[in-house]
Amino acid sequence: MFTESAELYDALYFTWKDYAAEAADIAHRVRAAAPDARTVLDVACGTGEHARLLARDHGFAVDGIDLNPDFVRLAGAKNPSGAFTVADMMDFDLGRTYDAVICMFSSIGYVLTLPNLERALACFARHTSPDGVIVVEPWFPPEKMTDGHHGRLEADIGDQHVVRISTNRVNHAARTCSLLFEYTLEENGRKRHLTETHDLGLFTEAETLAAFGNVGLEAVHEAASASNRGLYVAHHPTRRVPPSQSLPWRDPPALAAFPGSDRSFDREGWSMADAGSAGREIVASIEAEYKRYKALGEMAFAQLEDAQLGRTLGEEDNSIATIVWHVSGNLASRFTDFLTSDGEKPWRDRESEFDARTVGHAEVTKKWEEGWRVLFGALGPLTDADLSRSVAIRGQPLTVNDALHRSLAHASYHVGQIVFLAKSFRGREWKSLSIPRGGTASYNQNPTKEKAPGR
Repeated sequence: MFTESAELYDALYFTWKDYAAEAADIAHRVRAAAPDARTVLDVACGTGEHARLLARDHGFAVDGIDLNPDFVRLAGAKNPSGAFTVADMMDFDLGRTYDAVICMFSSIGYVLTLPNLERALACFARHTSPDGVIVVEPWFPPEKMTDGHHGRLEADIGDQHVVRISTNRVNHAARTCSLLFEYTLEENGRKRHLTETHDLGLFTEAETLAAFGNVGLEAVHEAASASNRGLYVAHHPTRRVPPSQSLPWRDPPALAAFPGSDRSFDREGWSMADAGSAGREIVASIEAEYKRYKALGEMAFAQLEDAQLGRTLGEEDNSIATIVWHVSGNLASRFTDFLTSDGEKPWRDRESEFDARTVGHAEVTKKWEEGWRVLFGALGPLTDADLSRSVAIRGQPLTVNDALHRSLAHASYHVGQIVFLAKSFRGREWKSLSIPRGGTASYNQNPTKEKAPGR
């Protein structure tokens, strides 16, 4: 674990991790699965940055545990209203349950073995309420790891300049990966060096899903792609969790294309295989664009207060809540029985989608997810061979390919409206979702927000 480097952790990871976007996505996932969720347990909470943002920006009451006492100290200082405890994720008992238990940034890999993975997941399950949700971001599976990759991070902390070089060593026989972190700290011309080794287990998707099942949980897996490390969303068998969706925060802040290669690497050098499966490259590309615009909309209205969701710029204008109702209604209508029925369903009440309404984030999130859930459920089984098939909208025939691009354009048009309204309401407090004004020249020197080739 991070020992001497605990005080350096935030400085290094703030150089590329978009914690605000990650927290916004976590909040939306939790409330999509449990709209009334208020309490969150952050397992392996690190320095508590996710916890701080979930509490400050999204209204959750967040507690945390971590094995590292220095991390717990830092997390507690950031989150004085929460309870942060030194505890092992494989063996802890806080005497209560939470609406959501999260374990992010691949911390679950530190359990090392499959029996230990089940021990940790059993603890997660015991601390999750019957209607709660568990969100786990895994480390890479064995087939995605290649020995010998290097990464580099550097940051300034006051007068001190820190460089960290990372090297991964993979033991495929033992199904483990050792990460060697070598730090150089320079201040006033003097240098000192630190080293740390972190050992993580390598588990396949099948093994991880089996581990969830063995402790009585039902889980779904979001397959790892060039833009994320994957995600497991789990729940007790008494409830149903919505279909999984990609993690927007890894696309693009943590990625850079490796020129001339069919692979991509995150900023620390870990290889990720091509996400596309044979026969659905075009569909996968369209699906990725939907997810990108969905995430953009969520990161926009996550910056707003409840009262701003129903606010308009003019008497005849639409609010963000109205746009959400319209987008959701459109997607639900178009993609219910997508290949076999007309896209304009007789049960859709389009006019009511434009009614003025006063709603908060919980209601907006619930409605937003309803439509997108139908869309992604329809896209999942499609292959590129389906693109030439015929569907109809209001009795007018068009190909699946045309229908998808028409819908994607419609969704992106309205997401643009959401971003415009959110930026207008936030004014100087707006946090840019793209290249900030005045930042073009700097960005062109380090274009981290570009898609990898072929994506």
